[in-house]
Amino acid sequence: MHVEADTIAAAWHESVRALLHRAELVRYDSLRGACSEAHDVMIQIRQPQAEPIISPDYPAELVALVDSYTAGFLGHPDVRGSTASDRLYAWGARFGGGPGINQVARAEIALRDVPESRSTILGFWDPAVDPRLENPVSPLVASLRIRGGFISSTLVARSVDAWLGAFPMFVGFIALVGRVSERLGCRVGPATFVFLSYHLYDLDLPVARHLGR
Repeated sequence: MHVEADTIAAAWHESVRALLHRAELVRYDSLRGACSEAHDVMIQIRQPQAEPIISPDYPAELVALVDSYTAGFLGHPDVRGSTASDRLYAWGARFGGGPGINQVARAEIALRDVPESRSTILGFWDPAVDPRLENPVSPLVASLRIRGGFISSTLVARSVDAWLGAFPMFVGFIALVGRVSERLGCRVGPATFVFLSYHLYDLDLPVARHLGR
């Protein structure tokens, strides 16, 4: 499944519609409930900072979740227990008691020194920890690269709830890319998201179906 759109909001709309109309979805009884999922979904957003960011169709009560998830991607000091923040800004801190590796700071230095590099990678999945967790981290790996004065970015995620979890993922990651871009004097370019599982739960179908009309 491949979706391409100008804005985050438009990409979300199109991705939900695509799930609702896709005939070959896989049925899966997950811990949260029955769902239909598509595998290896690619969502490309041409102007990820353009308005609208969050669709008015997204549940208003979940906007706080978007803000919290974004704070984790940005390493906000008030965030407690954010796996994304720990992995991005203090990788490995639990092993030796030190501060850990700040992957974002390393990425900024690498992009400043070699803007055309294809090796600026941010890792999230920890094979020593995540396979043992009931709900392991969703983002797996991200790539940042500068081309023509723009930072193009890619995020690969393990599992994303299309109705509730997509916006936190989109907005949080783009906020991170935006901050790196500002620090390097670049502009935010196209963003690509690859979701190994992109799914809709049956309990969300009644409210999600109006997007498919």
